[in-house]
Amino acid sequence: MAPVIDVNLGGCHSVKNHPLSGITLLQWARLLRARWTQIEYLRYFPRIIFITFMAALNTIGAVADWFLYGAKVRAQELNDEPVFVLGHPRTGTTHLHNLLSKDPRFAYANTFQVGFPSGFLSTSWLAPYLGLIMDSKRPMDNMALAWDTPQEDEVAVNQLSSGASPYAPLLFMRRETEFRKFYDFQDADAEDFARWRDSFTHFLKKIQFAAGGRHKRLLLKSPVHTARVGLLRKMFPKATFVFVHRHPYEGEFLFISMWAIRLTSCFSINNSFSIRGEHGG
Repeated sequence: MAPVIDVNLGGCHSVKNHPLSGITLLQWARLLRARWTQIEYLRYFPRIIFITFMAALNTIGAVADWFLYGAKVRAQELNDEPVFVLGHPRTGTTHLHNLLSKDPRFAYANTFQVGFPSGFLSTSWLAPYLGLIMDSKRPMDNMALAWDTPQEDEVAVNQLSSGASPYAPLLFMRRETEFRKFYDFQDADAEDFARWRDSFTHFLKKIQFAAGGRHKRLLLKSPVHTARVGLLRKMFPKATFVFVHRHPYEGEFLFISMWAIRLTSCFSINNSFSIRGEHGG
């Protein structure tokens, strides 16, 4: 991996590790059309310019993927026995995911693939040179972060679906309640569910194709899948679910620290709230 270059400007100007770094112009336009009144353009101007610039580059990669691999990806059959690692954030799901990924029988999504889901098949050769926009450690803890480490598939789906995901509040924290319907989709309309389902299935097909075919079981980990086990069982009746847990007091403290102190300030394009300010704690 190439050396990481520090361009972290801090505060509202930071663009490193941004979860929309791999969005395309069409996906970005859909998100802007739906949320344009909720974005603080002046405050987050550097981030918005960065995302737009990256969207233009990603569109080139997406076109290349569609032209070179589109038909093959659409025809790709999924292994019908995926393994889902479940659990509340900060309970050890990442560690287990990393360990299981060492088994060559599994196919998993890596950081580059979830970060650039629309064009990773044709642009994977660029991965070692993109240290400019990624830290060597995760922003919420000291775990190593590299382009080839296992990563959460929901990061990709959030971009492909233009925000039909519980991860979208990383960008629109004050609108967090509006995205809760994307956990299990029971209160979501048919169009929103179709956006998530089609994005999820398309991404899994790309991962399966990149792994060489359906002979490998998909190894998937996103904490939000814990809320949609019923839905996933309908989609994959032969799936295996591995649930990780720890003492709730310890896990909840670590989760609040991760969410309130680090993530909302790192990624938002809509004024984030303070746990102390909102709840008086």
